[in-house]
Amino acid sequence: MTVELFEKIVTSVSDVILILGFLSPLLVQLIKFARANTANKRVQLLEEYALRVVTAVEQQSNLMPSDKKAVASKKLADYISKSPLNLNVTDDQLSDLIESAVNKLSDSTTAGSKKETTATVSSSDEIGAFTPTEADKEALIAEFKEYLAEE
Repeated sequence: MTVELFEKIVTSVSDVILILGFLSPLLVQLIKFARANTANKRVQLLEEYALRVVTAVEQQSNLMPSDKKAVASKKLADYISKSPLNLNVTDDQLSDLIESAVNKLSDSTTAGSKKETTATVSSSDEIGAFTPTEADKEALIAEFKEYLAEE
């Protein structure tokens, strides 16, 4: 009776080892995928934090342009330290995140304001002189009104 029980135990253990041997590459890949996915989400979260902070700092009109990066770095560091994710970020990484957010912010604000000129140069005009079209005049007036509205 004990020999049969012993053989069943050995067979069961060998089956478990065999199954784990076949499944281990799959488990390793699943763990790698989970880590990569988690790391990617953390980077995206850091980028969102940086964009929020840079947007908030840009709206503060009492700051000098030279002070904005220092304020943004401090705010972002505070934001990250209070985050539930327990992230460790170096000063260089903070700087990179802020620069990236500033570029994204400036790209998004200038994307709609790029206008092509349709001015034509006539052969009788001197070099550098041009005759603006009606669309150019209207675009210039609209830009000037936007500029005045911002101030």
